[in-house]
Amino acid sequence: MNRPLGITVSRYILDIQRLHPEATGELSGLLAELIVAAKTISA
Repeated sequence: MNRPLGITVSRYILDIQRLHPEATGELSGLLAELIVAAKTISA
């Protein structure tokens, strides 16, 4: 079985946020909400 390439958008956001300890998480939260909205629209 082939493994998918890449990572999810959510994983990428969390990984990048860890690189910036000064980040408040507000942008990450907004992006997470946009991901949910996009998934809802596409369903």
